[in-house]
Amino acid sequence: MLLAFAILVISALTGCVTYVPRIPAAVPGQSGSGWHAKILKDHPLVGRVWAPSQNRFVAPARLIDAAVAADFVLLGEQHDNVDHHRIQSWVLKSLMERGKRPAVVFEMLSDDQQVALSRFLNGNPRSAAGLGIAVGWSQTAWPNWAIYQPIADAALMYGMPILPGGFPRSTISRMVRMGRSVIGESEIRALGLDVPVDAASRATIQQAIAVGHLGVMPANVIGKIVDMQIAKDAKMARATVNARRLTQTDSAVLIAGTGHVRSDVGVPKHLRRSGASTNVISIGLMEVKEELHRADEYVEGFPAASTLPFDFVWFTPKMGHDDEDELKERIERSVKKLSQ
Repeated sequence: MLLAFAILVISALTGCVTYVPRIPAAVPGQSGSGWHAKILKDHPLVGRVWAPSQNRFVAPARLIDAAVAADFVLLGEQHDNVDHHRIQSWVLKSLMERGKRPAVVFEMLSDDQQVALSRFLNGNPRSAAGLGIAVGWSQTAWPNWAIYQPIADAALMYGMPILPGGFPRSTISRMVRMGRSVIGESEIRALGLDVPVDAASRATIQQAIAVGHLGVMPANVIGKIVDMQIAKDAKMARATVNARRLTQTDSAVLIAGTGHVRSDVGVPKHLRRSGASTNVISIGLMEVKEELHRADEYVEGFPAASTLPFDFVWFTPKMGHDDEDELKERIERSVKKLSQ
Protein backbone atom coordinates (compact mmCIF):
# COMPACT_ATOMS: atom_id res chain seq x y z
CA MET A 1 0.00 0.00 0.00
CA LEU A 2 2.80 2.42 0.88
CA LEU A 3 4.69 1.56 -2.29
CA ALA A 4 1.55 2.22 -4.29
CA PHE A 5 1.31 5.69 -2.73
CA ALA A 6 4.91 6.42 -3.64
CA ILE A 7 4.26 5.43 -7.23
CA LEU A 8 1.22 7.72 -7.36
CA VAL A 9 3.26 10.73 -6.19
CA ILE A 10 5.90 9.97 -8.81
CA SER A 11 3.20 9.66 -11.48
CA ALA A 12 1.85 13.11 -10.60
CA LEU A 13 5.27 14.55 -11.37
CA THR A 14 6.48 12.46 -14.28
CA GLY A 15 3.47 10.83 -15.95
CA CYS A 16 2.60 7.15 -15.95
CA VAL A 17 2.38 4.09 -18.14
CA THR A 18 -1.18 3.26 -19.18
CA TYR A 19 -2.29 -0.09 -17.85
CA VAL A 20 -4.91 -1.95 -19.90
CA PRO A 21 -6.21 -5.11 -18.22
CA ARG A 22 -8.61 -7.82 -19.23
CA ILE A 23 -11.88 -6.95 -17.49
CA PRO A 24 -13.45 -9.84 -15.56
CA ALA A 25 -17.01 -10.18 -14.29
CA ALA A 26 -17.88 -7.42 -11.83
CA VAL A 27 -18.26 -9.64 -8.78
CA PRO A 28 -15.72 -10.40 -6.06
CA GLY A 29 -14.12 -13.78 -6.66
CA GLN A 30 -14.12 -16.09 -3.67
CA SER A 31 -11.99 -18.87 -5.18
CA GLY A 32 -8.57 -19.04 -6.76
CA SER A 33 -10.04 -19.12 -10.27
CA GLY A 34 -12.31 -16.16 -9.59
CA TRP A 35 -9.58 -13.55 -9.12
CA HIS A 36 -8.07 -11.44 -11.86
CA ALA A 37 -4.82 -10.99 -9.93
CA LYS A 38 -2.95 -14.31 -9.81
CA ILE A 39 0.00 -13.62 -7.49
CA LEU A 40 -0.59 -15.30 -4.12
CA LYS A 41 -4.15 -16.19 -5.10
CA ASP A 42 -3.91 -19.29 -2.89
CA HIS A 43 -2.78 -17.33 0.17
CA PRO A 44 -4.93 -18.31 3.19
CA LEU A 45 -6.21 -14.74 3.71
CA VAL A 46 -7.35 -14.13 0.13
CA GLY A 47 -11.07 -13.44 -0.07
CA ARG A 48 -11.51 -13.06 3.67
CA VAL A 49 -12.89 -9.99 5.47
CA TRP A 50 -11.29 -8.99 8.76
CA ALA A 51 -12.97 -6.76 11.36
CA PRO A 52 -10.10 -5.27 13.42
CA SER A 53 -12.29 -3.96 16.25
CA GLN A 54 -13.79 -7.43 16.69
CA ASN A 55 -10.50 -9.22 16.13
CA ARG A 56 -12.20 -11.78 13.89
CA PHE A 57 -13.18 -12.59 10.33
CA VAL A 58 -16.72 -11.81 9.20
CA ALA A 59 -18.85 -12.65 6.19
CA PRO A 60 -19.10 -9.97 3.46
CA ALA A 61 -22.80 -9.71 4.34
CA ARG A 62 -21.86 -8.34 7.79
CA LEU A 63 -19.78 -5.66 6.08
CA ILE A 64 -22.82 -4.69 4.01
CA ASP A 65 -25.01 -4.57 7.13
CA ALA A 66 -22.65 -2.03 8.67
CA ALA A 67 -22.38 -0.03 5.44
CA VAL A 68 -26.17 0.18 5.06
CA ALA A 69 -26.40 1.83 8.48
CA ALA A 70 -23.67 4.41 7.69
CA ASP A 71 -23.91 7.96 6.39
CA PHE A 72 -20.56 7.64 4.63
CA VAL A 73 -18.92 4.51 3.22
CA LEU A 74 -15.26 4.83 2.29
CA LEU A 75 -13.94 2.16 -0.08
CA GLY A 76 -10.15 2.00 -0.21
CA GLU A 77 -8.14 0.42 -3.03
CA GLN A 78 -4.78 -0.16 -4.56
CA HIS A 79 -5.36 1.78 -7.74
CA ASP A 80 -4.11 -0.79 -10.26
CA ASN A 81 -5.75 -3.84 -8.67
CA VAL A 82 -8.66 -4.95 -10.85
CA ASP A 83 -10.13 -7.07 -8.07
CA HIS A 84 -10.35 -4.07 -5.77
CA HIS A 85 -12.58 -2.31 -8.28
CA ARG A 86 -14.70 -5.42 -8.66
CA ILE A 87 -15.23 -5.53 -4.92
CA GLN A 88 -16.04 -1.81 -4.79
CA SER A 89 -18.64 -2.34 -7.50
CA TRP A 90 -20.10 -5.28 -5.60
CA VAL A 91 -20.33 -3.30 -2.36
CA LEU A 92 -22.01 -0.39 -4.15
CA LYS A 93 -24.54 -2.69 -5.85
CA SER A 94 -25.21 -4.48 -2.57
CA LEU A 95 -25.96 -1.17 -0.85
CA MET A 96 -28.39 -0.14 -3.56
CA GLU A 97 -30.06 -3.55 -3.57
CA ARG A 98 -30.68 -2.96 0.14
CA GLY A 99 -32.44 0.32 -0.68
CA LYS A 100 -29.60 2.81 -0.18
CA ARG A 101 -29.26 5.63 -2.69
CA PRO A 102 -25.76 7.08 -2.26
CA ALA A 103 -23.89 9.74 -4.15
CA VAL A 104 -20.61 8.28 -5.45
CA VAL A 105 -17.44 10.36 -5.15
CA PHE A 106 -14.19 9.48 -6.92
CA GLU A 107 -10.77 10.61 -5.71
CA MET A 108 -9.70 10.14 -9.34
CA LEU A 109 -12.07 12.82 -10.68
CA SER A 110 -11.19 16.46 -10.07
CA ASP A 111 -12.91 19.82 -10.12
CA ASP A 112 -11.57 20.71 -13.56
CA GLN A 113 -13.43 17.69 -14.97
CA GLN A 114 -16.78 18.69 -13.44
CA VAL A 115 -18.20 20.39 -16.54
CA ALA A 116 -17.36 17.45 -18.81
CA LEU A 117 -18.62 14.99 -16.20
CA SER A 118 -21.94 16.84 -15.82
CA ARG A 119 -22.38 17.04 -19.58
CA PHE A 120 -21.88 13.30 -19.88
CA LEU A 121 -24.20 12.43 -16.99
CA ASN A 122 -26.89 14.85 -18.22
CA GLY A 123 -27.05 12.76 -21.39
CA ASN A 124 -28.75 10.07 -19.27
CA PRO A 125 -26.28 7.33 -20.17
CA ARG A 126 -27.07 3.70 -19.50
CA SER A 127 -23.39 2.81 -19.50
CA ALA A 128 -20.25 4.48 -18.19
CA ALA A 129 -18.21 3.21 -21.13
CA GLY A 130 -17.85 6.73 -22.56
CA LEU A 131 -17.29 8.51 -19.26
CA GLY A 132 -13.51 8.09 -19.37
CA ILE A 133 -13.30 9.62 -22.83
CA ALA A 134 -15.68 12.42 -21.85
CA VAL A 135 -13.53 13.60 -18.93
CA GLY A 136 -10.13 13.00 -20.55
CA TRP A 137 -9.22 10.17 -18.21
CA SER A 138 -6.38 8.97 -20.44
CA GLN A 139 -4.58 12.28 -19.85
CA THR A 140 -4.38 11.67 -16.11
CA ALA A 141 -2.02 9.55 -14.00
CA TRP A 142 -4.67 6.95 -13.15
CA PRO A 143 -4.84 3.37 -14.48
CA ASN A 144 -7.05 2.71 -17.48
CA TRP A 145 -10.70 3.79 -17.13
CA ALA A 146 -11.88 0.28 -18.00
CA ILE A 147 -10.99 -1.05 -14.55
CA TYR A 148 -12.99 1.73 -12.86
CA GLN A 149 -15.98 1.51 -15.20
CA PRO A 150 -17.79 -1.28 -13.24
CA ILE A 151 -18.08 1.08 -10.25
CA ALA A 152 -19.58 3.87 -12.36
CA ASP A 153 -21.84 1.38 -14.17
CA ALA A 154 -23.23 0.26 -10.81
CA ALA A 155 -24.03 3.87 -9.90
CA LEU A 156 -25.65 4.65 -13.26
CA MET A 157 -27.69 1.44 -13.14
CA TYR A 158 -29.55 2.93 -10.18
CA GLY A 159 -29.43 6.54 -11.36
CA MET A 160 -27.00 7.64 -8.67
CA PRO A 161 -24.91 10.82 -9.05
CA ILE A 162 -21.16 10.65 -9.64
CA LEU A 163 -19.02 13.53 -8.41
CA PRO A 164 -15.33 14.53 -8.31
CA GLY A 165 -13.42 14.38 -5.04
CA GLY A 166 -9.82 15.18 -5.94
CA PHE A 167 -7.51 18.02 -6.85
CA PRO A 168 -6.40 18.41 -10.46
CA ARG A 169 -3.15 16.62 -11.20
CA SER A 170 -1.43 19.93 -11.88
CA THR A 171 -2.39 21.17 -8.41
CA ILE A 172 -1.02 18.04 -6.76
CA SER A 173 2.24 18.41 -8.66
CA ARG A 174 2.52 22.06 -7.61
CA MET A 175 1.83 21.20 -3.97
CA VAL A 176 4.62 18.62 -3.99
CA ARG A 177 6.97 21.19 -5.52
CA MET A 178 5.97 24.38 -3.70
CA GLY A 179 3.82 23.43 -0.73
CA ARG A 180 0.18 23.65 0.25
CA SER A 181 0.00 27.43 -0.15
CA VAL A 182 -0.53 26.98 -3.90
CA ILE A 183 -4.22 26.18 -3.28
CA GLY A 184 -4.76 29.62 -1.72
CA GLU A 185 -5.81 30.85 1.70
CA SER A 186 -9.55 30.73 0.99
CA GLU A 187 -9.35 27.06 -0.01
CA ILE A 188 -7.19 26.28 3.02
CA ARG A 189 -9.86 27.83 5.28
CA ALA A 190 -12.70 26.08 3.44
CA LEU A 191 -11.00 22.73 3.97
CA GLY A 192 -10.49 23.46 7.67
CA LEU A 193 -6.73 23.39 7.26
CA ASP A 194 -6.23 26.79 8.85
CA VAL A 195 -6.48 24.76 12.07
CA PRO A 196 -3.55 22.31 11.83
CA VAL A 197 -4.10 18.62 12.38
CA ASP A 198 -2.70 17.38 15.68
CA ALA A 199 1.02 16.70 15.85
CA ALA A 200 0.57 12.96 16.42
CA SER A 201 -1.48 12.55 13.24
CA ARG A 202 0.99 14.55 11.20
CA ALA A 203 3.86 12.45 12.58
CA THR A 204 2.01 9.26 11.64
CA ILE A 205 1.47 10.45 8.08
CA GLN A 206 5.07 11.60 7.79
CA GLN A 207 6.37 8.25 9.02
CA ALA A 208 4.15 6.35 6.59
CA ILE A 209 5.33 8.48 3.67
CA ALA A 210 8.98 8.17 4.65
CA VAL A 211 8.66 4.38 4.82
CA GLY A 212 6.70 4.28 1.58
CA HIS A 213 9.45 6.21 -0.18
CA LEU A 214 12.11 3.82 1.08
CA GLY A 215 14.13 6.52 2.83
CA VAL A 216 15.07 8.10 -0.50
CA MET A 217 12.88 11.22 -0.46
CA PRO A 218 14.53 14.24 1.26
CA ALA A 219 12.93 15.51 4.47
CA ASN A 220 11.97 18.89 2.96
CA VAL A 221 10.11 17.16 0.13
CA ILE A 222 8.42 14.72 2.50
CA GLY A 223 7.06 17.69 4.44
CA LYS A 224 5.36 18.99 1.30
CA ILE A 225 4.00 15.53 0.50
CA VAL A 226 2.57 15.33 4.02
CA ASP A 227 0.82 18.67 3.49
CA MET A 228 -0.46 17.44 0.13
CA GLN A 229 -1.75 14.19 1.67
CA ILE A 230 -3.59 16.05 4.42
CA ALA A 231 -5.06 18.50 1.91
CA LYS A 232 -6.26 15.65 -0.31
CA ASP A 233 -7.92 13.93 2.65
CA ALA A 234 -9.64 17.16 3.69
CA LYS A 235 -10.81 17.82 0.15
CA MET A 236 -12.26 14.33 -0.24
CA ALA A 237 -14.03 14.68 3.11
CA ARG A 238 -15.59 17.96 2.02
CA ALA A 239 -16.51 16.58 -1.40
CA THR A 240 -18.17 13.56 0.18
CA VAL A 241 -20.21 15.70 2.58
CA ASN A 242 -21.20 18.12 -0.20
CA ALA A 243 -22.12 15.26 -2.53
CA ARG A 244 -24.68 13.98 -0.07
CA ARG A 245 -26.02 17.44 0.75
CA LEU A 246 -26.21 18.84 -2.78
CA THR A 247 -27.75 15.75 -4.36
CA GLN A 248 -30.06 15.10 -1.39
CA THR A 249 -29.08 11.45 -1.31
CA ASP A 250 -29.27 9.34 1.84
CA SER A 251 -25.53 8.66 2.02
CA ALA A 252 -22.28 8.94 0.09
CA VAL A 253 -19.66 6.43 -1.05
CA LEU A 254 -16.05 7.50 -1.58
CA ILE A 255 -13.73 5.62 -3.94
CA ALA A 256 -10.14 6.37 -2.92
CA GLY A 257 -6.74 4.90 -2.21
CA THR A 258 -6.62 2.69 0.88
CA GLY A 259 -4.23 5.06 2.64
CA HIS A 260 -6.78 7.87 2.34
CA VAL A 261 -9.60 5.97 4.03
CA ARG A 262 -7.68 4.81 7.11
CA SER A 263 -9.76 5.78 10.12
CA ASP A 264 -7.03 7.29 12.29
CA VAL A 265 -5.48 9.97 10.06
CA GLY A 266 -7.35 9.85 6.74
CA VAL A 267 -10.68 11.10 5.40
CA PRO A 268 -12.64 9.82 8.45
CA LYS A 269 -10.59 12.09 10.71
CA HIS A 270 -11.53 15.11 8.58
CA LEU A 271 -15.18 14.10 8.56
CA ARG A 272 -15.07 14.03 12.35
CA ARG A 273 -13.23 17.38 12.49
CA SER A 274 -15.89 18.99 10.30
CA GLY A 275 -18.68 17.69 12.51
CA ALA A 276 -20.37 16.17 9.47
CA SER A 277 -20.90 12.71 10.93
CA THR A 278 -19.31 10.04 13.04
CA ASN A 279 -21.36 7.38 11.28
CA VAL A 280 -18.59 6.41 8.87
CA ILE A 281 -17.53 2.96 7.67
CA SER A 282 -13.99 2.57 6.34
CA ILE A 283 -13.19 -0.48 4.21
CA GLY A 284 -9.57 -1.13 3.27
CA LEU A 285 -8.92 -3.44 0.33
CA MET A 286 -5.48 -4.90 0.80
CA GLU A 287 -3.16 -7.18 -1.15
CA VAL A 288 -1.76 -10.13 0.78
CA LYS A 289 1.95 -10.63 1.46
CA GLU A 290 3.66 -13.97 1.16
CA GLU A 291 5.25 -13.82 4.61
CA LEU A 292 2.14 -12.61 6.51
CA HIS A 293 -0.55 -15.23 7.16
CA ARG A 294 -2.37 -13.60 10.09
CA ALA A 295 -4.63 -10.60 9.51
CA ASP A 296 -3.37 -8.70 12.53
CA GLU A 297 0.21 -8.86 11.22
CA TYR A 298 -0.69 -6.41 8.44
CA VAL A 299 -0.65 -3.56 10.94
CA GLU A 300 3.12 -3.40 10.28
CA GLY A 301 2.28 -1.50 7.09
CA PHE A 302 0.72 1.31 9.15
CA PRO A 303 3.37 2.91 11.37
CA ALA A 304 2.13 4.13 14.76
CA ALA A 305 -1.15 2.18 14.51
CA SER A 306 -1.80 -0.49 17.14
CA THR A 307 -4.46 -2.23 15.04
CA LEU A 308 -5.36 -2.06 11.36
CA PRO A 309 -6.97 1.40 11.00
CA PHE A 310 -10.15 0.36 9.20
CA ASP A 311 -13.56 -0.97 10.16
CA PHE A 312 -13.07 -3.82 7.71
CA VAL A 313 -10.14 -5.16 5.69
CA TRP A 314 -10.80 -7.31 2.61
CA PHE A 315 -7.77 -9.31 1.46
CA THR A 316 -7.04 -9.97 -2.22
CA PRO A 317 -4.25 -11.43 -4.38
CA LYS A 318 -1.47 -9.17 -5.67
CA MET A 319 -1.40 -7.59 -9.10
CA GLY A 320 2.39 -7.56 -9.38
CA HIS A 321 5.65 -8.19 -7.60
CA ASP A 322 7.22 -5.37 -5.59
CA ASP A 323 10.49 -4.14 -7.08
CA GLU A 324 12.05 -1.83 -4.50
CA ASP A 325 15.21 -1.22 -6.53
CA GLU A 326 13.17 0.02 -9.48
CA LEU A 327 11.01 2.15 -7.20
CA LYS A 328 14.09 3.71 -5.57
CA GLU A 329 15.41 4.67 -9.00
CA ARG A 330 12.07 6.26 -9.91
CA ILE A 331 11.96 8.21 -6.65
CA GLU A 332 15.54 9.42 -7.15
CA ARG A 333 14.69 10.60 -10.69
CA SER A 334 11.67 12.46 -9.29
CA VAL A 335 13.80 14.11 -6.60
CA LYS A 336 16.20 15.36 -9.30
CA LYS A 337 13.26 16.71 -11.27
CA LEU A 338 11.98 18.54 -8.19
CA SER A 339 15.35 20.22 -7.75
CA GLN A 340 15.58 21.48 -11.33
